[in-house]
Amino acid sequence: MKKVLVTSKSCGSGIGREKVKELFARQGIEADLYELDKVRDSLRNYEGIVVGMDSFGEEEFAGAENLKVIMKYGVGLENINRDCADRRGIQVKNMPGVNREAVAEMALSLLLCAARRVAEGDRMVRGGRWPRLTGTSLKGKTIGIVGTGVIGRTLTAYLAGFHMTILGYDMFPNAEFENLGGIYVSLDELLMRADFISIHVPLTEATYHMFDKIAFEKMKKSAIIINTARGAVVDENALKNALENGIIAGAGLDVLEREPASDSPLIGLGNIVTTPHIAASSRETMEKMDRLCVDIMSKSLSQQ
Repeated sequence: MKKVLVTSKSCGSGIGREKVKELFARQGIEADLYELDKVRDSLRNYEGIVVGMDSFGEEEFAGAENLKVIMKYGVGLENINRDCADRRGIQVKNMPGVNREAVAEMALSLLLCAARRVAEGDRMVRGGRWPRLTGTSLKGKTIGIVGTGVIGRTLTAYLAGFHMTILGYDMFPNAEFENLGGIYVSLDELLMRADFISIHVPLTEATYHMFDKIAFEKMKKSAIIINTARGAVVDENALKNALENGIIAGAGLDVLEREPASDSPLIGLGNIVTTPHIAASSRETMEKMDRLCVDIMSKSLSQQ
């Protein structure tokens, strides 16, 4: 019987971890669900490995000498050393588009929450205060979508009812974005024109600290930035400076450079809304991801 290791802590959140094991067993696969650090010395036992946010690099690949397929429980592959996988002839899989609705909904949630100062008002009421907070409306404003892949396009569709001007920036423009009413512009033009900016790019060498001091200085002082992509796309120290000094007005962040984020320079600022990397974590999406994980890994191993 083939063996699969699932190190993702999120796998099983939708249908239950025992159900995940049962579904694998129906495909003739024995699945172990353990944290990576607990099984580093036995990686050679597995032909398939499903990782979450764990880093899987040279050392891990060297120990997994019988590995045929490595899969990301999610979308972003930045934590898997793909060069190592390619050299060893190991398939790399993920689940592109599986969480598009959930992440787009979170981006919209953070956008509304930051624009209307919902979290700030909640903190004040809980602290015994009853302030008159003035937020900003979305209707008629301009939003910039940085990264117009499936999540960026889904958010674009969700924004239709707000009658916004929707600008987009992507290295690979997509006709569907334009069909949804989006307008492609240069990154500089997007930064200068947008009242709100929502980030939907993968973390790569090209996008690391894409939003830095220079980028923030190009934005409107009233601008609000939303990040549901990867924390390191934004330079946190530069964002802290921009928020503290009125260079931009606010931020809504589901991801940070270091997670958990107890030592983030952004924690404690009043003009941000933060959530603990939960954009994909709707019940419906997690169930879909659990079942898709089993399906993709099982089919991939059957082809070996």
